[in-house]
Amino acid sequence: MTLIQPLHNFRDAGTLETPSGELRPGMLMRSAAPLGLLTDIQDFLTIRGIEVIIDLRDEGERSHAPWTGSAARILSMPVFAGELRTLRFDSLEQLYEIMLDRFAPALVAAVGAVADNSNVPLLVHCTAGKDRTGVVVALVQEALGVDRHAVLAHYAVSQDVLGEDYLRDLFRGIDPADLPGADAHRAISSPPTLLATLLAAVDREYGGVEQLLLTHGLTAQQLTRLRGAYIA
Repeated sequence: MTLIQPLHNFRDAGTLETPSGELRPGMLMRSAAPLGLLTDIQDFLTIRGIEVIIDLRDEGERSHAPWTGSAARILSMPVFAGELRTLRFDSLEQLYEIMLDRFAPALVAAVGAVADNSNVPLLVHCTAGKDRTGVVVALVQEALGVDRHAVLAHYAVSQDVLGEDYLRDLFRGIDPADLPGADAHRAISSPPTLLATLLAAVDREYGGVEQLLLTHGLTAQQLTRLRGAYIA
C-alpha cells in the first residue's frame, strides 16, 4: 500500500554517504510546514516514528499553520528571530547573505537541537522546507562529512517537488500580504548555486562548517553526538 504523503517537500536527509559510513535513514527528516489536514499529517508522522519537530518559522508563520495538538515534541527555533516581516531583500541571494551574516547563531542553535535529539527520528521544517531548512540540513550534512556535491544535489531537490500545489495550500484562505516574508515564500526555486555561495562564504569567513558551528555555540560534545548518532 502506498503511504500518502501529506507534507510538501517531505524527504529523508539521511540517505547520503560519508567517508566514515552511510548516514542512518529515517532519523533526520525535512519538510515544508503543515499546510494540510493536521490529523492526516499526525498519522503520517506517527507511522514514520517522528518524536521531535524542529520548527524554524517565525511566530507569524506558525499562526497560519500551527502544530496544535501534535503528538511530537515541538521545538520552536525561529531562524529569523521574529524579524522576517521586516527584513528587506531583493532576491533570495540577499536573503541567504542576511541569514549567514545576521542569523548564524540561530542556524547553529538549530543544528544543536538536531544533535541533542539525534537519538530519535526527528523532522526539521520551515514554511517551504527549502531555505532555512535547506541551510540547517546542509550544515548538519557537512558536519557529518557528506561530500559537498551530494549536499548541493540534496538541497536542489526542493525545486523539483515544490510547485503550484504548494503555493495553493500555502495561501489558501489568507491574504498573502498577511504572511511574513510572502515574497520569499512565493519563490519555490532552490538552485544549488544559492547554497553553494553560502557555503563558500562559510569556508572563506570561518574556514569551514565545523568552525562556524563551534564559533557560534555548538559544543565538541554535540558534534561528537551528532556524528555518533547519524553515521552508521
